[in-house]
Amino acid sequence: YQRALLIMSWIFFALLAYGIAAIVALLDKVILRPGIMPRPTVYAAWVGIFGIYGLVLIPFGFDWRVFIGNPLLFWLAFASGAFIIVGLYFLYSALQDNEVSRVKPIFGVSITIGTLVLSRIFLGEQLDGLQLLALGLLILGAILISVRVKELKYISLRTLIFILIGAF
Repeated sequence: YQRALLIMSWIFFALLAYGIAAIVALLDKVILRPGIMPRPTVYAAWVGIFGIYGLVLIPFGFDWRVFIGNPLLFWLAFASGAFIIVGLYFLYSALQDNEVSRVKPIFGVSITIGTLVLSRIFLGEQLDGLQLLALGLLILGAILISVRVKELKYISLRTLIFILIGAF
């Protein structure tokens, strides 16, 4: 009984996380309207600036000695943060051109595929048959969500390029 209750609590938190992510995506789309935040560059810069507030978590287990022993690690972390801001710029540019419900699924699948390719190259990871089937279903679901069948309206090539660059 306790195991089933534990599993149900994880399902609740997973659904809650996706619900919050959907609300954030909709707010991003509202904020990127021309009257509020006309350019994705400005919005991505503000998101990057507000990321500095993550420093309040330093007292809860951050260890500076890791960077002292390996300064390259500091620059890799810094580059990682910069790449996230660049990726957000491309995501926000794609959101400005299209609907959230069409951009976010393809963005999510692109991140998954990119992670799979890079983990294969650098870590030697490999998916088994069932995992490949799950990935295929994920890709199929993103395509089905992003295409309007009645209108045969697809995402523009410009938006798709923005999504792929941002996800990378």
